[in-house]
Amino acid sequence: MDFKPTLVQAKGKWYVCVTVPVELRQSFKGQKQIKRSTGTSDKKLAEKRLIQKANEILNELEGALAENHPYFKAGQKIIDLTSEKKHGFSADQLLKKSTSLEAMRDIMERASYAKSLDWMGEGDPETAIGIAHMQERMEKALEDFEEQADLFFSTNKIEGFRLSDNPLISEVLEQWLDNPSVSRTKTINTYASHVKRFIKFGGDQTVDAVTKVEANHYVQHLVKFGLAHSTLETAVAAMRGLLNFAEERGYVEFNSFAGLRLKGKGKPPRKRVPFTQKQLTRLFQLPMKQRDRLCLQILACTGMRLDEVALLTFDDIKIDEDTGIRFFDLTDEAKLLKNDEASRRKVPIPDKLKLPTGQGRLFNYPKDVDGKSQNAASKALLRQIRLVRSSSDQNLVVHSLRHTYKDMLRDAGVPKDLQDFLLGHAASSVGESYGQGYSLKSKKEAIDRLDLSFL
Repeated sequence: MDFKPTLVQAKGKWYVCVTVPVELRQSFKGQKQIKRSTGTSDKKLAEKRLIQKANEILNELEGALAENHPYFKAGQKIIDLTSEKKHGFSADQLLKKSTSLEAMRDIMERASYAKSLDWMGEGDPETAIGIAHMQERMEKALEDFEEQADLFFSTNKIEGFRLSDNPLISEVLEQWLDNPSVSRTKTINTYASHVKRFIKFGGDQTVDAVTKVEANHYVQHLVKFGLAHSTLETAVAAMRGLLNFAEERGYVEFNSFAGLRLKGKGKPPRKRVPFTQKQLTRLFQLPMKQRDRLCLQILACTGMRLDEVALLTFDDIKIDEDTGIRFFDLTDEAKLLKNDEASRRKVPIPDKLKLPTGQGRLFNYPKDVDGKSQNAASKALLRQIRLVRSSSDQNLVVHSLRHTYKDMLRDAGVPKDLQDFLLGHAASSVGESYGQGYSLKSKKEAIDRLDLSFL
């Protein structure tokens, strides 16, 4: 609100004069200006009284502003519908910096109270009908209130002033990206995208204005939008990470995205199906680039992750001095794909797998911004897999080879904990994590039981 009080002289007296904003003139019977006498003809004395008189006028304007504000009107409607409930916050407190959030919560609680009334349990039919009609009106009133609250907090201003001195979500995002707690560029970009998605949903409000109620509403919005459960988890993790950063900086007192219940929400993950023996045989009979064939062979007979294979170098192919066993060395910390000890392992190479010799990388699949090759490799290999799957096997993908290998280990009677060591899975119990784990010799003996005739 453009508030510029001035002193004007009329009939020997000095007056404080303020122009009424056009949108508020109806509340002042069309008046274009409000004047308040300073009660003196002495200009210096009038100047001393200007602030007091100007504040009186400002209070009148703010009162009129509140009464005309759609957020005020929406809140007042809920208050009117629950007039029998003990008085809490007034609707005009929705627009005040010091009480806005508390007033919003109070009015939302009023609406919840009204919706919870059991009109069917009323003995008096007239009372029951009255409650039912009130609840119908409350549904519309609450919908309007939530819409106006979103609009109000999206601008996050009361006529040009923020609700708090804390930074906006977009400003915290910039700070967070300058000091990211994650290292992968793809993850950083994904998190930034999800934070911007929240801003689009709830507006670029100050970071301390994000409530638990709004966080849960956002989750419900994403579920209705049709997001998969895993994407939902990422979206919440992005906001949780941002607010963790804000909490560390002292911008918020608590993280409203911490502890949200996501179990059972969002679309369930697609269930990958394993290859049949017939499909595996057909796959390796197809004409294809030698690069792709070798990559598929390693995936099929080791159960390694795609990026573990796609990033292999010739230096990763080693021979154990004591046993003479060939193995892929995945112990280099710089190449670990997952931040856990289970991924750091030595994978025995089956005798049937023939490997070339050379220098540098084993495969020339392009790397992305994070130095990963799984996307390029997956795209190339999926072309071959599509040729052996039927129209009903759309869940048969490159990762299905890892599932197939797991089944092969089970069928060969390989113990569960040894399966985990071979696949790079974390131990499923505390006892399994004790000691150094299985020796390379034990692992090699286990994979020698597998039927790799499809190669």
